[in-house]
Amino acid sequence: MQLNSTFKEIPQKKQLDWTIWTGPHAVPLGWNGDFSLKPFGPNFTVYFERLPFANCQWETWEGLEKTLVEFKKFIKENGPFDGAMGFDMGGEFLVHVAKMATEGDPELQGAFRFLILFTTTAPKHLSPMGRERIKAPLQIPSVCSWSNSDENHPYMEYEELPLFIHPDFREVIVHKDGHKPPLLKKDQPEFWRLARFLDAMEKGNVFTPTDHEDNGVRRSLWLPVQRGLASEPPAGKRQLLVVPDPLGAGPDLHRVMDALQAMQAKGEALEFKGEPFVSSGSPPKPIQRLALLMELCQASHEVFSKDGSDLDVQHVTFTEDQKINWHCQASEVPSRQLLSKDIVQDEEHDLRVRALATKLLESIKVSGGPGPALVGFASGAFIAFAMARELVATGVKPLGLWLVNPPLRLPWSMTATPCCLKDCPVQVLVDQDSTYGPPWRYEVATFGPFSTAVYVDLNDMASKVVSALRGS
Repeated sequence: MQLNSTFKEIPQKKQLDWTIWTGPHAVPLGWNGDFSLKPFGPNFTVYFERLPFANCQWETWEGLEKTLVEFKKFIKENGPFDGAMGFDMGGEFLVHVAKMATEGDPELQGAFRFLILFTTTAPKHLSPMGRERIKAPLQIPSVCSWSNSDENHPYMEYEELPLFIHPDFREVIVHKDGHKPPLLKKDQPEFWRLARFLDAMEKGNVFTPTDHEDNGVRRSLWLPVQRGLASEPPAGKRQLLVVPDPLGAGPDLHRVMDALQAMQAKGEALEFKGEPFVSSGSPPKPIQRLALLMELCQASHEVFSKDGSDLDVQHVTFTEDQKINWHCQASEVPSRQLLSKDIVQDEEHDLRVRALATKLLESIKVSGGPGPALVGFASGAFIAFAMARELVATGVKPLGLWLVNPPLRLPWSMTATPCCLKDCPVQVLVDQDSTYGPPWRYEVATFGPFSTAVYVDLNDMASKVVSALRGS
């Protein structure tokens, strides 16, 4: 039923012979929190369960091993296939299969020769599956398609997945139809790009991605990045430059808080505990989590006064004309998984923030020797990233860059050149209950050490930054 709307007018439809395989784990109607699956019943199955809740930073994929065992039996009895298509966790499972086949699993090699992946993500860094992130870009012809207005995951998760496929093998198709396969029509360029891909697969031709913008903006980007070793921290007092959020919490976060508190006052449930293969969970303590984010947006360099006594802590002070709102309007945020502070999409903001970074650096006394370490809070992380880029461009290597709940979406021009920070160490910190998407834009910005971590409160965040800066 889902596929009909996507392939109804595709020229190759008559040549497509479908075999449907679904996960072995039975779930009840309502497992996903509503009854939207009812038309696809009466039986409902999944490939794995996301625990403790979807988009958790340490999300586990319970039941994946059983699914692999059953899939191998299915392939042995019914395969091989020309291609495989997966939606959501079905696509995530297929990418994992392709990874295992590439790494030499004899039971999966040759199972299929191309992939079509709808709304598919990669494992998070801090999850148990983080050890299974792809170690070299896959060289299998693939279509990666999603909608930025998808409500199930931050769309940056979908943006990350194509980077694990070699640029010469991937066709990226961004559609506007939410959390489902796209409703493709002949008057859409997305339609013809999928049809072109299928035509090449049917004829056995070598596939060459189109020059569409969806491909072009990430043409030079891939994951993982080959990284150098961490250097020894320099002797002597280290300089830490703190970049706060120039506008504080702003009206959008206050509006979200008001809405959550109103729901709570009405007795509406704000969180749900999950039960494996019975019901999906939700993030805990949404009001407390938002309060912490608002506290971060109001924070200053003073959060380092307890742990940073042996550091030369400096901070950026913004003049009124420098208190720029870099983000889109709340009405323009495409998904309830995101806040306006997560998004910087105006391409002109790249040049604008570089000019601001240059001006701010001129007003700060940078000590001799190694460059300063930088830490940015929320919107301030966008500016700290620009300041680090400017330092590197002038031949100064920052001691490190810490980005605390930074914007996930940046102007494409800021990532057009991979490893623009050279070997500068980068760490992204997010609050422990966040459903924050992958910070892949910062990951591709350096060939130095890169990591992610969670923090409990601002004291914990400051302690993590200072400990890392000391090399302890």
